[in-house]
Amino acid sequence: MRINSLESVRIGPSRKARRDFKEVKKKIKHYLEGRTKNFSEVHGNLKERMDDLRSELSTIQHRAEEMKRIGEGALKAIAVGMASTGLSEFVPDLNAPAEDEWNVLHSDERYM
Repeated sequence: MRINSLESVRIGPSRKARRDFKEVKKKIKHYLEGRTKNFSEVHGNLKERMDDLRSELSTIQHRAEEMKRIGEGALKAIAVGMASTGLSEFVPDLNAPAEDEWNVLHSDERYM
C-alpha cells in the first residue's frame, strides 16, 4: 500500500485494502487450519500404527521364544530317538521327492 499523504495515514487503509487484507487473512487461516488438521491426522495415525507395530513385535518375539523352546525339545527328542535306535547320522537325500527328503536315515552298520 502506497502512502500518498499524511491525510491517508490518519484515515487508514482504503476499502479495497481492507477487503484484500481480510481475504489474505482468511486464506492464511484456512491454510493453517488445513495444515493443523493434516498434522493431527498424520500424527494420530502414526501413533496408532506405532502401537500396532509394537503389538506385532511383541507377538513375534513371543512366538520366536516358543519356537526356540519347541526346536530345542525337538532336537533333543530326535537325538534320543537316534541314539536309542543305533543311528548316528541323519542325511537327507536331496534328489528324493519332497515328502521323502527327511526320511533317509543311515545307521552305523551301513558304513562299516
